Parts: sequence; C-alpha cells; structure tokens
Amino acid sequence: MEATVLNLGYENVQKFAYSFAQQTGITNILDFKEILIPFGAKINLINPLEIKNNFFIKVMGPSKLEINIPQGLTVDFERFFLSQALGHYLLHSRAGENPCTVSSVSQHETSKEALWFSLELLMPDEKFISSKLYDVEDEKVARLFRVPAAAVKMKKTIVNNFYRKGGSSE
Repeated sequence: MEATVLNLGYENVQKFAYSFAQQTGITNILDFKEILIPFGAKINLINPLEIKNNFFIKVMGPSKLEINIPQGLTVDFERFFLSQALGHYLLHSRAGENPCTVSSVSQHETSKEALWFSLELLMPDEKFISSKLYDVEDEKVARLFRVPAAAVKMKKTIVNNFYRKGGSSE
C-alpha cells in the first residue's frame, strides 16, 4: 500500500491509516520497532538535550529510513512517537526522490499528516466516536489506547472539529 502525495487532507490520511490498520492488525502492537525495523529502519536513541541538533526522521526511500528518538520516553510515548515515524514512511517515501527529512515534530504539512496517521492508527475515529470517548478524562482514554494523554487531547480536538462541528482538522 502506498500513499505518497503531500497535502492529502485529514479524511484521506484517516482512510489510509484505517485501511492499513485493518489489513495489518497493527493497532494493538505495543513495540513499533518490530514494525519499523523490517521496513529497513535504523532507530537511534539519543540524549533528549541533543534532540534539537538532530533530525526526527529521515526517509531516503523504500526500505531506507533513520529515526532519532529521545532516550527515556515512556512505553506509550515511544509507541506514539514511532507510529508517527511509520506514518512519515508510508505517506512520504518514494523511490528516486529527495529524502524526506523531518527535523522536529512541527506544524509542517508532512508532520500533520504523520500525526493524523498515528492518531487514527492508535485511536481509530470509529471506535473513539462510537464509544463517546471525547467526553472521558484524557488519562483514562490514554490508558485504554496505550498512548500519552497529550495524544488523546489532540484526538479530541480533531474529533470535535472534524466530526462534531463539521469543520476541518486544522
């Protein structure tokens, strides 16, 4: 499965992530290193104080990516972080193109798309909405999906804007 066009928009990224999760059963995976390493990922643990001097992910094409993650993340936060890296890889890698390098988790369109991918992969909209989790405490939802509470807060914003208000995901 390949989706490599930038500016996909939330709905297309959400559909892609949902389809990917259904085909692979990846949603309940706890260690995303098990998924990324077979894709050719080199994962480096770096000192959190040095993260600003390094890139987050460099996608150099199919089966070639390098990921820097800060040491000392909780299991849930590392899972969330690496699922975003998977999103970058699946959404933004193409053979023969310049590398996609993300120096930080930012508001750049590719970072938003990877974030949306991760949020859908780990907390599917369908389950989030049908269970009315937008009204539940962030920490409780975080434990349910094994993600950081900050991810739940982002998901609630998207669900509120995209589904409940009928607006955009921005």
